[in-house]
Amino acid sequence: MIPQFAVLTNVKRLREDKTLEALQKARREVKAAEEKLAQLDAQIAESARTMPERVAAVYAGILGQVTDMAGLDEVKEKELELERTHLRLVDRRDRAEHVLEKKKEAAAEAAVRYTIARRQHEKYRDMLADMKREAAEEAIANEETEVEDLFTRPRGLSGMSL
Repeated sequence: MIPQFAVLTNVKRLREDKTLEALQKARREVKAAEEKLAQLDAQIAESARTMPERVAAVYAGILGQVTDMAGLDEVKEKELELERTHLRLVDRRDRAEHVLEKKKEAAAEAAVRYTIARRQHEKYRDMLADMKREAAEEAIANEETEVEDLFTRPRGLSGMSL
């Protein structure tokens, strides 16, 4: 029974290894999502910081000039495009934040699965060690019994003279 239990213990170890790899992967994904979020935060801050300058640059082309409505509409459209670009960054950041939360949840679930697999492997490893120890103790006891039987058997009296 010990060999079968050793195989089962090995399966539990392999399952533990697999869940550990999944946990490590989930943690790497969380880190990557955090980095992506930080990048987007920096881009949004830079976009917000430079927005007045970019809007001023758009209007600089028509300031001090007589412009028809088409020219004004074109400048307003450029300004709206700048704002839409900034809002797309904010939307990407919001999506990245949502992805980060999902990745954190997945990492937490992977941590739970790993803990369960580790405990199962430890339990089976300990049980296998106990079984091996008991088998060794039993073998020693059987050997001692055999030795005692050899020395405690009555010896035949034939051939002996009194």
